[in-house]
Amino acid sequence: MPGLNRILPLAAQGLAVALMLAAVEGRSDNLAAEPRDFAVRTWSKADGLPDGSVTVIQQTQDGYLWVGTAAGLVRFDGLKFTDAALPKDGLNKPAAITALCEDSSGFLWIGTEDQGLFSWKDGRWQHFGTAEGLLDQNVTSLTLDAAGRLWIGTRRGVNRRDGTRFVAFTTRDGLPDNSVSSVHAARSGTVWITTAGGMCRFVQNQISLFQLPAADQDSQEEFLGAYEDRRGNLWAFCATYLINLAQGKRINYFPGEKSAVTRIWSLCEGRGGRLWIGASGRGVFCFDGAKFQPVTLNEGRWPNDVRTICEDHEGDLWLGISDGVLAQLRPQHFASLTGAQGLPAGSATCLMADALGRLYVGMDSGGLYVSAADRFEKVNDGTKWLGQDLVFSTCAQPDGSLWAGTAGSGLYHIKDGRTVVYSTDDGLSDDCVPAVCADAQGAVWAGTRAGCLHRFKDGDMSTFTSADGLPGSPITALLPANDGGLWIGTEGGVILRGGEPFHNVTAATLAPSLGGKAILGMCEGPGQTLWIGSDGGGLGCLTENRCLVWDRRDGLLDNTVSGVVEDAQNNIWLVVPQGLCRISSNAAAAALAGRGALKPKLIFETEAVPERALNLGWPRAVRSSEERLWFATASGLAGMDTHGWEAEKPAPQVHLEAVYVNHELWPPSASSATGPVKFPAGLHSLEFQATALSFEAPEKIRFRHKLDGFDADWVETGPDRRVRYGRLPSEAYTFHVTACNAGGVWNERGASLAFIIPTPLWRAPWALALYSLAATTAAAGAVRLVSHRRLRRRLAGLEQQQAMERERMRIARNMHDDIGSKLTKISFLSERLKVESTPAGPAGDKIDSIATTARALLKTLDEMVWAVNPRNDTLEQLASYLSQYVREYFQDTPVECVLSVQREFPQVNVSAEFRHNIFLAFEESLSNVLKHSRASRVEVQIQVERDTLRIRVRDNGLGFTPLARNGNGAGGGRNGLSNMRQHLAEVGGSCLIQSQPAQGASVELSVALGSVKMNPV
Repeated sequence: MPGLNRILPLAAQGLAVALMLAAVEGRSDNLAAEPRDFAVRTWSKADGLPDGSVTVIQQTQDGYLWVGTAAGLVRFDGLKFTDAALPKDGLNKPAAITALCEDSSGFLWIGTEDQGLFSWKDGRWQHFGTAEGLLDQNVTSLTLDAAGRLWIGTRRGVNRRDGTRFVAFTTRDGLPDNSVSSVHAARSGTVWITTAGGMCRFVQNQISLFQLPAADQDSQEEFLGAYEDRRGNLWAFCATYLINLAQGKRINYFPGEKSAVTRIWSLCEGRGGRLWIGASGRGVFCFDGAKFQPVTLNEGRWPNDVRTICEDHEGDLWLGISDGVLAQLRPQHFASLTGAQGLPAGSATCLMADALGRLYVGMDSGGLYVSAADRFEKVNDGTKWLGQDLVFSTCAQPDGSLWAGTAGSGLYHIKDGRTVVYSTDDGLSDDCVPAVCADAQGAVWAGTRAGCLHRFKDGDMSTFTSADGLPGSPITALLPANDGGLWIGTEGGVILRGGEPFHNVTAATLAPSLGGKAILGMCEGPGQTLWIGSDGGGLGCLTENRCLVWDRRDGLLDNTVSGVVEDAQNNIWLVVPQGLCRISSNAAAAALAGRGALKPKLIFETEAVPERALNLGWPRAVRSSEERLWFATASGLAGMDTHGWEAEKPAPQVHLEAVYVNHELWPPSASSATGPVKFPAGLHSLEFQATALSFEAPEKIRFRHKLDGFDADWVETGPDRRVRYGRLPSEAYTFHVTACNAGGVWNERGASLAFIIPTPLWRAPWALALYSLAATTAAAGAVRLVSHRRLRRRLAGLEQQQAMERERMRIARNMHDDIGSKLTKISFLSERLKVESTPAGPAGDKIDSIATTARALLKTLDEMVWAVNPRNDTLEQLASYLSQYVREYFQDTPVECVLSVQREFPQVNVSAEFRHNIFLAFEESLSNVLKHSRASRVEVQIQVERDTLRIRVRDNGLGFTPLARNGNGAGGGRNGLSNMRQHLAEVGGSCLIQSQPAQGASVELSVALGSVKMNPV
């Protein structure tokens, strides 16, 4: 969860709790300068840290933490240590690191014990020794002055780097001694130099001896260094004490101890102006300018010989321990108060901070506890029963009176050592008193399980019941209103307001929203805005005669909110079963205005406890006069100091640590070059390794990446810091990676790398042109070969087709000349015989039959010749023949024929089969008109519509009722209609018949020209 901190026993907890309680007692004037609770983590050789004492720690501008030890230098990103192998110049032993310093150009300067000075930037190393002008290979300290010049302390004097050369200062230039232990550049511009012979300062290009205040006559200790804090105080330190150089004041915290036993190793100024001091054998101290506060680190886990201290950009302290341990002390603004402070184990039931700064806590194991100095003590009363009762609620009055409501023993009133207990025998409506409060008029109000409200003032008790407007359900919460009166919460989810009488302010708003859930917490904000916590109904807010409610569906962690409190910045804090939630004031205002969500964040997580312990008592969240927040949680009492607390840590710095091309590390110098990086053309594998620098919770950092030109959108990879790609097309790309910290704050800029995958040689433009020319030539040859083959096949097909057409012409000519002439002769002879002999009887009939048959055969032969003749294989010839046929067909008949033919037809070839079937279907439609319709008029239309040949025959005859697609018309079982459909189906056409009795008939023959194999002429 974002910003998650667990309530666990912490190494430095005792100091923080004591100071927090002291603040509640009103004994702290500088709250922002007090040390906090600490979460402690350690790393050693097993985690990748070099063996040996941790001597120096430095965080550079890019966010990395550099750790120098007696066995080498490493770079730390929160999860892993990366060895920074210094150039050895023929030496086999590891370098012992003594000092680190970063200049404004991003160069990291590394001082060693006997290998001189090194510089590092972007993976490039440079070494400086006596040959380059350094006075000695043993570097003791490094610092930067106001002009950005590097000062180097050695065992043989001081060097200053001016440009590219080293300027030397020794005893000849005014140093008391050439053995320099420390060089410190103050913000004022003075450079302080501490030597074995005394302390001096470099001002206006001159070294002058600084006379320290006189120490004890019996001992003269060597001073180890000087330090100027942000307030301008100058401090000099030796083995066992500090001296304020400006005031000439000596502060000795180790009286009677010798430097052989105790030694101050380092000073570090924190964000709040505190000085953190590391000492051998004594651990870490916090110095506020007047007194020391020890921070005990040993607890049997590691030696507390602290050699160096560093505060990082997020406010964490880093300690270097002599036995090869790196420790992180993360300040905690939360404190969990446990048995070490006198509280019993279990859940806290209620809280109250009185006007004197004392904190009262009820515990479910029984009794009421009050803060005293750095501990809690049980509140004792004259009856001695309060210490055993379960206290549900408590309040205090300005006169020192203490009131405590219990789970079954009534109401306690303690004043001046005397105790009065109110119970049902004294007029109390119930001995269970879940809520008590004191108003501004000096009256104490007590709500009971029976649903009655009692007011105590000037020794009198008044009782209010349902007759006064109360709903009769148990009273669970009481809160004096800011403008007078009282807020009353009940177990039935009703909130009342008033003095006398009480009126329900939630009848039309809150009750339907919270579903009648018990009211557990109330907090009044500005403008009569009342925040409401309920038992299962979520979080409500009563404002401007309306109530808004949020639950799990709106992002709330739990529907049970047992405590609500507002801090000095109007942020809302909630007590939920999981712990403590925070809603920022901006998010709350936006949610109330309907412009956004509440966005609650779990800030403090508690241990899981039985359900019974979750919702006892009133109130469960309070704000003390020192602006500290206190919460009664399921796992005990928790405190929160909001001074200097950051709700959201800054976004982590993101870096690309390594790039692997084809599984080989790409040179870092190439990756950091300006402009796009050129990768090999034969790239088949690409891997990026990124890191993000946030030491609060590095294991909770999440990453996402995007490759412009390849990824359509951002790709989230969670905690995975490696991104892999396979073969990528030759193109220009830009890789982006970014990360967010544990609180969900994303670095919007992130890190990026522009690179180019060049085109391989075989894909170069000239190679592609050559390939194209060769392919074109080959294709042209292939096309020529194929076209020649197709042409030959086409010619052969045309020759065959022409031969077939010649054969068809021969057959048609023979049929017309031979058979036609003979049939004509038969018809002529039969007609002549009939005229010349005028036969009668059967012989005459037979002669008529011969003549008729001959004429019919001539007509049929004419149709067959037309169908066979290839000259008629066009759509236009088909239409012309059908038009001629229909005119002759209705000639000399009583039927008037109206013919409509399209003027021009598409130049399309049709097969003989196509023409034959169309003709037969058309002939059948004309035959039906003439034989069955008794029509006096027929309309014939032939045209092409949308690549479809349509032939319509309409008559005004008797009409009929068409049967269901069986082809039988009204003519008594004839097959004419089915024959028409069959002929059309053989050429892919259809026949549409429409008719009604006495309304004529319409026949439409249609054939899609594309459904028949036809070729343009």
